[in-house]
Amino acid sequence: MENSSTIQRDLEKSPLLNPPGAHIIFTILTYVLIAIMVFFIGFILIVGVSEVRGDSMNDTLRNNDRLLTWQHSRRTRVDDIVIIYVGGETERHFVKRVVAVEGDTIRFMRSGEFIEGGREIVFLERKLKGENSFTRLYEYRDGIIPEHMLRCPNHLLSGWPANFAWNQEITVPAGHFYALGDHRNISADSRNPRFGPFAVENLRGRKFHRLARRGVAEWFLGLIYR
Repeated sequence: MENSSTIQRDLEKSPLLNPPGAHIIFTILTYVLIAIMVFFIGFILIVGVSEVRGDSMNDTLRNNDRLLTWQHSRRTRVDDIVIIYVGGETERHFVKRVVAVEGDTIRFMRSGEFIEGGREIVFLERKLKGENSFTRLYEYRDGIIPEHMLRCPNHLLSGWPANFAWNQEITVPAGHFYALGDHRNISADSRNPRFGPFAVENLRGRKFHRLARRGVAEWFLGLIYR
């Protein structure tokens, strides 16, 4: 019996069964696995994946593009692309660009200059909070006019509401922001009296990256957020 116990102790001390540093490797692997789990849990809680539906953000974003967003961000900055919750009879989410925040003043100007198809060149001007003069946000060069500067009054899905208040100064109230689609002619956004300036509390995310279509990251995140 004593010999059996001695043999067992010798086996437990054998370097074949207990190689040097094995417990260190096991400990490191355990911490690595814990760190990976914490990372993924934090990622899911903080980062969201939103899908673009429609063409109102062309050409910046396309229909079915997937965006990585900060889910709990309630800070809006000019030129941010954000996810906005819109309630009502049909709840939905908009993907739009912030063009003014609280205290800023904007106005839409008609140029009276028309191009083919009866489309008129229009301008958006903004006066930042605390400033005294307006700055024209969009200019065109080399004869190339971006779509967001063209008003197409005969478009079936025109984003320009009837009797739109041209040249009228609009100051964004506290706790709100003014957001537009990059493709103005087909975008439902703050110009529409149904929405107006959006409340910051309805912000659901702020874009920080667009996923490559059919890329590995899009496929992997699609599994997580499906």
